[in-house]
Amino acid sequence: MSRSYPINCVQTKKKLAKLGFDDHGKPVLWLWCKEDRIEHICTFASILQSWRGMLVGDRAATLAYLALLKKAVLDIEADLEDLQEQNEATG
Repeated sequence: MSRSYPINCVQTKKKLAKLGFDDHGKPVLWLWCKEDRIEHICTFASILQSWRGMLVGDRAATLAYLALLKKAVLDIEADLEDLQEQNEATG
């Protein structure tokens, strides 16, 4: 079963998209398509690849992007350590 959380417009409070995990546990973004009037799924991997594509030839932007990704990985590792400690404390 997929899990998702809404991304709402700050001004209108209407739903712009949903962020979540598909049925296989992969991170995805559901984008509302005005043309088709349905949601389309965009995978996290394709979003990351698109950002990489935009940064081709821009060293400073690529380094900033790399720093953000490294920070995200460190944050996730810290979350996993916290979960491990919680499990050990309750286990």
